[in-house]
Amino acid sequence: MLDAVKIGRKWHSSRRAFLDYTIDHAKINLFKSLYTTIKE
Repeated sequence: MLDAVKIGRKWHSSRRAFLDYTIDHAKINLFKSLYTTIKE
């Protein structure tokens, strides 16, 4: 039971890290496209 909780927590934190990374990546891409649009 305790192992399952540990695995669940680990999976949850890694999923959050993955989501944060994906969101940051999307923001960077959005800013890049906005910047190039403004420059032109």
